[in-house]
Amino acid sequence: MFSRCSCCCDCGNSLLSPQCSTAETVDMNEKTQHGLRNYLQKFKEIDFEEVKSIELIVGNESADLDSIVCPLVLAYYRSCKINIQIDESNSICLPVVWCHKDDVELTTEAVALFKDTCLPIKDLLFQNDWEALKEKFSHKDLKVTLVDHNHAREHPDLNEFVVEIIDHRIDTNDFTNISKKIQLLGSCSSIIAQWLHQTDSEFLVNSPDVCKMLLATILVDTYNLDLHSGRTTEQDIFIAELLSSYIEDVDTDELFTKLQKAKMDISSMSTYNILRKDYKCVQKKDEKAPNVGISSAVIEGSIFISRKDFLENVLKHMNLLKLDVLMIMFLHFNKGSTEPIRQILLVSESNNLRLKIEEFMLQEQDLNLMKNDFILSEELRKIAILYGHNPKWSRKKVMPVMSGFTL
Repeated sequence: MFSRCSCCCDCGNSLLSPQCSTAETVDMNEKTQHGLRNYLQKFKEIDFEEVKSIELIVGNESADLDSIVCPLVLAYYRSCKINIQIDESNSICLPVVWCHKDDVELTTEAVALFKDTCLPIKDLLFQNDWEALKEKFSHKDLKVTLVDHNHAREHPDLNEFVVEIIDHRIDTNDFTNISKKIQLLGSCSSIIAQWLHQTDSEFLVNSPDVCKMLLATILVDTYNLDLHSGRTTEQDIFIAELLSSYIEDVDTDELFTKLQKAKMDISSMSTYNILRKDYKCVQKKDEKAPNVGISSAVIEGSIFISRKDFLENVLKHMNLLKLDVLMIMFLHFNKGSTEPIRQILLVSESNNLRLKIEEFMLQEQDLNLMKNDFILSEELRKIAILYGHNPKWSRKKVMPVMSGFTL
């Protein structure tokens, strides 16, 4: 059995089944929390030899909070509503976090949120878990839903099985003739929450912990619903207010501050892990284009660059990933201000390539690039250029531009 009602009556109904009268006497917050926890714990009990079909819901390679929460919530909802039971249907729906289990510790805001909701984050399924299992599904029915991304590069082994995409970025059109829910919102969690509200609002009403996880992710992604951030939309604000109404005594400012503090606390993290923490590879449209990757770091550029082992680890990161160019996008806030300050460090051992990318990026006038490399050491200037730029240009905007770069 995979998904049962979390009440004590062993009624055999799905978690949200209206037939379960006993469930009405259980504290709903505790019930939902236990339901999520039980859902995660059931992963360990699955006999995959008995499974005939599986739906994977997969986040993007950065494994940020949005790409952890969205797959979990969607898979949990689908498992609850269709009452998936291995002993009856031999089908399962599972969320997969697309990073190694040990690397989830790098997503410090996710660790903080799961701790706050009393859910063991290590009980999730991770990329290495799937790699160990995938051979068992080579001759079974497999369907894949991609959330928080929509390009084909990240999961080449899964592309032929993709049947659905849910994302808040511009469609790359890598996949056609499949179901798509794509809206340019501040967070993919806004799309999931909006869809749940339109499809089954009762689920949200009865699931305060699910609402809290979605709300927390939206707050982090939109810098506490700041319209000046360049990421927040009126729809994000509407959805956040809706989710807040389903959670008792939630203080959104306090929740955001707690998670943002956890996200920005990278003081004890190694230089190499900061570069890995929130990294994405730019999808190439031309085979002749260089290999470009972008690491995002919530730290003031001058502070990170001044680390003694900075250059050593930048080159290590580039060599391991076979990158021709690494862009490090810095983000920080001045004390008492909610206005983000952004910088880009462009790193390449090819001076010609650096200059061509600079020329290419200067064509994006709204990016408003301003060279600011006077703080770089003489050694670093040989391979890098530092720029300030429009704070509304996050990586979400820079990546599709860079995917069009070619030699």
